Amino acid sequence: MKKSFIFIASFLIILISCKETSTNKTERTGEPDVYNVEDDNAKMNQAMVDAKNSIEEFKIALTSKNTSYEFFTIKQKFAANDGAEHI
Repeated sequence: MKKSFIFIASFLIILISCKETSTNKTERTGEPDVYNVEDDNAKMNQAMVDAKNSIEEFKIALTSKNTSYEFFTIKQKFAANDGAEHI
């Protein structure tokens, strides 16, 4: 279980690090900024592979009722007019 939590934290760090190299940012009043990442962004693509490979661990951690785990999040890919958006 602790591995799952560590992986989730690592995944979020990877996502945050992708933002640092992104040059296309959309700022929205009262909402989080949106960063566009190219399809060939190696860090983002590896983060998605890692997330897909560990989804079962995530589900176990989510349903474990372990009080040490909190603030779970997950992103979903949605089709958009100009490609895709991960929300």
